[in-house]
Amino acid sequence: MAFNKPKSVTNQCCESAEKILNQSQGQPSYSSHHPGHPRYHVLCNPNFDRFTILSDLPSLGCIEAVTQHLGNTKTAFLSKHDQNSCLHDVLNTPTGKEAVRLLNSNRNEILIRAPVHELLNNNFLRMVEVVHGDRLEEQQASSVVLILGHHVDKADGRYVHVKTFYPTNRHINSSIIETLH
Repeated sequence: MAFNKPKSVTNQCCESAEKILNQSQGQPSYSSHHPGHPRYHVLCNPNFDRFTILSDLPSLGCIEAVTQHLGNTKTAFLSKHDQNSCLHDVLNTPTGKEAVRLLNSNRNEILIRAPVHELLNNNFLRMVEVVHGDRLEEQQASSVVLILGHHVDKADGRYVHVKTFYPTNRHINSSIIETLH
């Protein structure tokens, strides 16, 4: 089984989701040697200095550093806890369970788009856009995007690999699953 549902919905409920995200960060997937980067879609701590020289971007592991380095716009969860909780919710929806089932039946990568109104504990999920290292105003997220795969040499492993996972303000009515590879 790729994801074991925790017993209760508390701060501790998301330990499996946290482990999945942490073990995916910076690691290649079975189908792609591009490293997973879900934690790059989380805000840094409030004391982040956007003028810091970004000589070690991977160690910073946050959206402000990434967008400053790449010079683009991305969306972010407000905290790792929010991202952990949201991943837990997505993987426990019927769509999330179907995506994991497809992944475990010889699919290499699955994309899930899920509206936040389908998420048990995150239907009022907040997000922020970050442009060139600068945070814009916090806003209500409408949906989340998740790309799942397998870890290298672990196509039958217990934990899924998360290539990316981020909130968006794009409205969708119901969850969507797409097979990418």
